Amino acid sequence: MKTILLSLLMLFAILGNAQCPYPTVNTDYGTTQTFCVDNPNNVINISNINTTKFLLVNVVQGFKYNFSVGDVYAGNTENLNVYNATTNASLVFASGATGASITNWTATYSGQIKIILSLDACVQT
Repeated sequence: MKTILLSLLMLFAILGNAQCPYPTVNTDYGTTQTFCVDNPNNVINISNINTTKFLLVNVVQGFKYNFSVGDVYAGNTENLNVYNATTNASLVFASGATGASITNWTATYSGQIKIILSLDACVQT
C-alpha cells in the first residue's frame, strides 16, 4: 500500500510540473516576430494575446533568447511553452504561480518557434 501511494505521489508531482502538450486548436496571433540580430538588448512586448493563440517568432541557431510573462492569471499558474513551429515538438517550458520566465534558451535550429501561454494544468481557454 505504501508503495502504491508513493508511486501515485511521484506521478502527480511529475505531471504537476510537466510541459504542456501542443494544443492543436491554437491559431497564429498575427505578425511573425523577429529580433534585431545586432542589438543584444532588443525587446519585443506583446499585449492582449489570449491562450487560444500562439506567437510565431523567427530564431537563429546558437542565439540565446529570453521569454517571460507576468502574473496574468491571478490565483492561477502561468505556463510558458515553446514549440518547434514545423513539428510542434516541445523545446522548452516554464511555469510559475506569479508568472513564468525562460532565460538564456539557445535555439537549436534556425527557423520559427511557437510560444504559447496557458494556465494551471495546461488550460487553453
